Amino acid sequence: MKKKGLLIAIIIILVLLVLAGGTFAYLYFGTDLLKTDKQLFAKYLMQLGDEEKGLFPKALDDFLVKKETTTYQNNGELSSNYSLTDTNDTSMNEVINIMNNSKIQFQGSVDNANLKREENITLSYPDSVSLPFKYKSEGDIYAIQADILSPSYIGIENNNLKELAQKFGTTDVSQIPDKIELNSIESLNFTDEELKHINESYIMPIYNNLADEKFTTTENADGTKTHILTLTYTEALNIYIQTLETLKNDTMMLNKIISIIAEISGENNLTVEELSQAIQDFIDDLPKTNEKSIIININQKDGITNNISVVVANFTFIFTKSFHNENLSYNFNILGDENQSVGIQMSYTNLNTDNVQEYVSFSVNNLDGVNFSYTYNNSVTFGAVDIQPFNNNVAILNNYTAEEIQALLLQCGTIISQTNTRQMAQIGFPETFVNPIVMSYAMPFSYVFIVNSVSDAIDESIDDMT
Repeated sequence: MKKKGLLIAIIIILVLLVLAGGTFAYLYFGTDLLKTDKQLFAKYLMQLGDEEKGLFPKALDDFLVKKETTTYQNNGELSSNYSLTDTNDTSMNEVINIMNNSKIQFQGSVDNANLKREENITLSYPDSVSLPFKYKSEGDIYAIQADILSPSYIGIENNNLKELAQKFGTTDVSQIPDKIELNSIESLNFTDEELKHINESYIMPIYNNLADEKFTTTENADGTKTHILTLTYTEALNIYIQTLETLKNDTMMLNKIISIIAEISGENNLTVEELSQAIQDFIDDLPKTNEKSIIININQKDGITNNISVVVANFTFIFTKSFHNENLSYNFNILGDENQSVGIQMSYTNLNTDNVQEYVSFSVNNLDGVNFSYTYNNSVTFGAVDIQPFNNNVAILNNYTAEEIQALLLQCGTIISQTNTRQMAQIGFPETFVNPIVMSYAMPFSYVFIVNSVSDAIDESIDDMT
């Protein structure tokens, strides 16, 4: 009986140990209870690559593939909105009001699998004034048609482009390809060996060298948790330099970078030695001292990463993702001093259905006293489409002489200019600014105030840090 009792006791202990081991494994691998702050930070950062919970869920990939393989109709618009911080500038505010009430509308059919597309496009202005035209592509032919110009399409063929460029008056065509082909960049695909090498040579050394005390976790009132990594500028710089030092001696990765550059640029004249020296020169130019910190926050709720923010000097970079009930949205914002900000918003509504709404917005606030945004809205409805071939209703410029092309362009330019002058008078838009839609999209770039303002602000912050 004693032996039997001892055997039962041993069995019970073994069962308890197995259960305890299973519980421990579940607590460690299935929950966050036994993970350190450092491990939690890594877990929710790496989750961004997960197929379902990550940055780009499978539903988005399926939708993009569906657009390439399935015919659909679209219906959308592209609009802008401007405002001035100086509301007393009456004349400019009147111009901006017209710009804000002008937009580009489009409606059409798409068959990407067979390289066919047609769109009815309208430049819409206030007071019901508009300029409609059509865009159509089939294979290598891309053309437009407007009733003010011709009942036929006028287009080009994506072949013999060097010769076509010469007909347009271009003398140096050495950098112009005979055919523009938008192929995927094969060198950007990484092999399993390359990915393993990156993990072992770069990711793991960085992770292992970060001290545990650099990581913290906070619980927020809304039920979310924030996993935080705090580094001084010097610590972050040392990690950066160590990574670059490894890279400059890493023949595998240097050759990989050279292959990517060669495929993108079409030139293959960079050597491993030259790239290694360029990296060393870059290291030598980096500022080496600083007292400010760099903070990376990863926010998660119910085990899913939904927000990442990085605070560097006077700038905060915030990325937010939400995916719920087939509705996906992204928000990326850069916040600076004096309420300056740049934001990008993207959303897809009703993914995994035949009716998907696409939305993209780009906004800039308080740069040189100007706020502006651009918004793209498009409804995608999958189903059968009927895109008729060109037949004989298209004039392909490749088939005409240089003299004929120049005469045609002069005639079209004159008609477009006269039509624009008449329409601008109808809506009361000053001739000085040409056109409200052109003004909306050219103004930020003509003044280059976005680049200059952001660049100056970043330079000032870096100067403060060094």
